[in-house]
Amino acid sequence: MVCDPLEKQYGALDIILLFFAPLISLCYLLTPLNNDIRIFFGVSHLAANYFPFPQGIDLAWELKPIGNRLINFILYKIATSFIPFFDRFAFTAIVKFLSPLVIIFVAWYFSRKVMIRYSFFLVFYSMTTLAIVCMMQAEFWAALIAILAIALILSDSYLANVIAGGLLVFLPLIKGITGLMIISVVCGAYLLDPRVRIKVFKVLLGMVISCMIVIDAALTIWPNMMSDTLMSPVLAQVGMRSLFEHVAYFLMYFYLSPICIPVLFIGFIFGAILFFARIKREPLKTRLAYELMWIAPVIIVFVTGEMFLYHYLVFVPPAIVSIILCERYSE
Repeated sequence: MVCDPLEKQYGALDIILLFFAPLISLCYLLTPLNNDIRIFFGVSHLAANYFPFPQGIDLAWELKPIGNRLINFILYKIATSFIPFFDRFAFTAIVKFLSPLVIIFVAWYFSRKVMIRYSFFLVFYSMTTLAIVCMMQAEFWAALIAILAIALILSDSYLANVIAGGLLVFLPLIKGITGLMIISVVCGAYLLDPRVRIKVFKVLLGMVISCMIVIDAALTIWPNMMSDTLMSPVLAQVGMRSLFEHVAYFLMYFYLSPICIPVLFIGFIFGAILFFARIKREPLKTRLAYELMWIAPVIIVFVTGEMFLYHYLVFVPPAIVSIILCERYSE
């Protein structure tokens, strides 16, 4: 009996994932902005209308550092080129439309570089099935940038590798401590393809160029950039709890985080199974890369200390990499 090629290419799971993608996108679009994000765009409005550009992005103060402000300022400017800021429903609709476009692009590019069957849907659903408290937070953008950086490092393009280095430099500008996600990115890329070691020079070149740009911006355009980044954890009273409280809160919210970030439910389970069933028997370099990939987000959340559920978004890149590795090892 000859099988239809289409039956081989598209199975029941493919149909389910395709069917729910527009529904999930619609739910994402209809979810209102939470209060944190409204503040971010309020600050962007002040920066655009009451301060000179581009200095206003630095002068219109908000607790998050310049990277998060820059992302929201760009979204604000795009949205307000179509509708006024104070038309709340329309402004929210445009902003919420732009965000999934970014997710779709990252998911598409990632699927081109990590060629397993469901890599597109893995990234897409990971970033669109979030609770309202997690959507478009600083850690949301950090996780999305980290996923894109992994794909760029895996690319054979010289330019893509250099851009990846630039994104790695941008990660600490989003929230300071998110700079530790560089460890997860590098380790994740190595685990997906150990040959990325030969691309170190190109990635480092991108980091050096980006560092020079950032330093120049800090000296000439945004003089408060570095001080704001350093002051943010102080003003947020990071680390004010006792060690016992830190551990207790971390474990409690670690247990609850898959409710707001569903991919973590699969990621944590697959990650643990992968470690004990396969990674423990791998060479030291592979074990170390895998352990560091997961340890970095633990440190980020633990050091941050506030233990808001959206902080656990930094676990999304390691979760995605672990799920992909499980798929590969099961073949």
